[in-house]
Amino acid sequence: MADAAGTTLAARPGGLPALLDFARSFGREHGLPEAAVHRLVVILEELFLNTVQHGHGGGSDAPVTVELSLLADELRCSYTDHAPLFVPPAGLPSHIERAPDARPLGGLGVAMARSLASDLSHSQAGADGGNRIAFSVSLARA
Repeated sequence: MADAAGTTLAARPGGLPALLDFARSFGREHGLPEAAVHRLVVILEELFLNTVQHGHGGGSDAPVTVELSLLADELRCSYTDHAPLFVPPAGLPSHIERAPDARPLGGLGVAMARSLASDLSHSQAGADGGNRIAFSVSLARA
């Protein structure tokens, strides 16, 4: 049983179920705590939907690659897309603390991913742009 796996799919809304199935299958195959797998699934859903909706304006055949690996007490993930470079804000968006009916739509995906992950980092994926997001999900926290 390998401790690493990856998948690549088109940045289209219809690809989301396959991505989440991949994450859940990895968790089952490795006997990971359900809470850790749930955090991974929520993070991947947010990242993928941001890529599709904001990066590609609703979808693209451009690839999204997700690589998962296990280290001692954490699940590591590398998420790479080919959408235009996005530089996430350093902190939480200022509207996150407003009442839900008083804040604008959006802007919470990155904040949610940061709150569920450890060591989340962002970099340009290649010379032509794209985004690479690396993060870990603690297995001990589960």
